Amino acid sequence: MKQRGFSLIELMITVAIVGILAAVALPSYSEYVKRTRQEDCKVCAAQILTAQTEYFTEYKTYKDAADNDAIAADLGIACVKDDAIKDYYDFKAKANNGTVIITATANDAKAPDYEDFFIDSDGGKSTNWND
Repeated sequence: MKQRGFSLIELMITVAIVGILAAVALPSYSEYVKRTRQEDCKVCAAQILTAQTEYFTEYKTYKDAADNDAIAADLGIACVKDDAIKDYYDFKAKANNGTVIITATANDAKAPDYEDFFIDSDGGKSTNWND
């Protein structure tokens, strides 16, 4: 008689292999997503700084923006509304004595292990990320 289907041992081995692969792949994927979001944050902060520089060129002052909505409305920066960033980072632009500091603060509820990022109009930046 010809055997049909799989034996229980074959199914258990397959489940074990899939479990091992998932245990290795999931943390790697999560770390990849985290790094990607952090890089998107840096790019968005640079776009905000560029818009601030253009604003300064025209009006000889920087524009304060208290949150993502103000940045999107006042400076026309759409990246703060991007799904990859908006739930994970809160951006702020603070004008101070002829300079502006762009702050990207990680949302503790959705991104508890993400780092904050700061960049200013003098070229300074600060983060704990590996550049």
